[in-house]
Amino acid sequence: MPAGTEVFAIPVKYKSDEYAVVAGKTGVHFIFEDGILEKPFYSVPYLCIFATDGGEGFFACRQIPDLASEEPIYYVPGREKVYQVAESLEELISGGQRWQKKMRWSKKIKLYDSKSKAEANEPFVSEGVISKGYV
Repeated sequence: MPAGTEVFAIPVKYKSDEYAVVAGKTGVHFIFEDGILEKPFYSVPYLCIFATDGGEGFFACRQIPDLASEEPIYYVPGREKVYQVAESLEELISGGQRWQKKMRWSKKIKLYDSKSKAEANEPFVSEGVISKGYV
């Protein structure tokens, strides 16, 4: 299973007032290319950060976010726990602030300060071993 964290930023040319409306109604502030942030943690398994809560929290999913996908959405309020807050991106942005009441701790996702700390605590297999069919 892939591990790590990626920040998905929307191209600035798509920035519109609609995103500000969504942020005002939901507290979900999508990330644009003119405001890319550093990866705040290394996750196992992989997470794609696509928005913030306007402060220190992040919204993420297990693939590049897509309105048509039924991919669970996670909220990371700090650097220790991950919560599932919606069953899809559409549910998150259409539900107003309800995501805050739906938070369920996701014990399957672990956060680390770096890849090396994750490797010290998790069973990693190199890509070379996988591509040669040893796993």
